[in-house]
Amino acid sequence: MVYEGIGYMVSTEQIRQHDFVLSLLSYSHKDWEATLQRATQDPSVLMSPDCIRSIDHIIKINQRVAQSTGRSYIAYLSQIFSPLIQVYKHYSSWISQAQQSGGASEHLVRPMKTVRRDILKLIQTYIEKETDFDYFNQNFLPTLQAMVEDYQ
Repeated sequence: MVYEGIGYMVSTEQIRQHDFVLSLLSYSHKDWEATLQRATQDPSVLMSPDCIRSIDHIIKINQRVAQSTGRSYIAYLSQIFSPLIQVYKHYSSWISQAQQSGGASEHLVRPMKTVRRDILKLIQTYIEKETDFDYFNQNFLPTLQAMVEDYQ
């Protein structure tokens, strides 16, 4: 994938890696922001199969960039972490409600579960590349503990 290849080139740069990561993800970030803006106006947008696919695609791009750039990815993860968690929680809530009511639409539940799994994979990918966990533990870990409990 193009993003992964460019990410490896960015990882070889000794200076301004964070800036390069932000530039690399600028196009997918515009899609991310547009999706979040639509969801703010109408939360049901997140239930659209096209929206679910779009979110998952953006997350997978981020996984590849996190894999290839390593700890420099924190510059971008810091920007999207809160909305990412909100999407995760929204889908978790909807999946739980759909399963409890017995009206679980498999064509929506399965992709939502995929998005949740891919969000966790993205964070796992970053953690595997991180070498200094002070910032991560302080800013992300408390939220992640609640998320992982929900995932189980």
